[in-house]
Amino acid sequence: MLDLLRGRPRAERRLVALTLVTAWQDGVRPRDWEARLVERLLALREGTEDDVGANICGYYYALDSGQIERGGRLLDLAVSQLQGYQADFRPALLLEAAFFEARHRRDVVAARAWLERAQGGHAETYTRLRAEAAILWAEGCYAEAAAKAEAGLAAIPRSAARGSAVLESEWLNSILAESQRVRHGGTAESM
Repeated sequence: MLDLLRGRPRAERRLVALTLVTAWQDGVRPRDWEARLVERLLALREGTEDDVGANICGYYYALDSGQIERGGRLLDLAVSQLQGYQADFRPALLLEAAFFEARHRRDVVAARAWLERAQGGHAETYTRLRAEAAILWAEGCYAEAAAKAEAGLAAIPRSAARGSAVLESEWLNSILAESQRVRHGGTAESM
């Protein structure tokens, strides 16, 4: 509260991040967040481990807006600042890294390494299943990827964050559809 009253950037950063996270929990998917708020949050970063939350918000916004490379850079930055993130939520960030490496960079070795480190803590079941499905998809194990994607989709209704549920559903359905298409003679694509 004192930071806010004194006009410190840390207070503004927390307020903007809270605004975006609240919108997400209320069902607003990241690509529909106000772009100026996302850019302001990123502008308020200080180059420290305290920037993890801003980088994660930027990652979701970029990825959901089709800015894959930018999303990857922001996720890489967030992961490099992992020690500044709450320990209970680190596994969720590592699962994002596993998903991104498999799905968008097709680096199975890096994806499996992140997945291995993503133990314990608070992470949604469907997020773990999405990371596992993406890795299996990147490995060419399409039947197994489809099964993980279906399990992830089944877990989504238990989500408290409606905006997250929409995005998770889209990503899982994409892996499922591609896996089924390849199993029936098509080719694999990354979306």
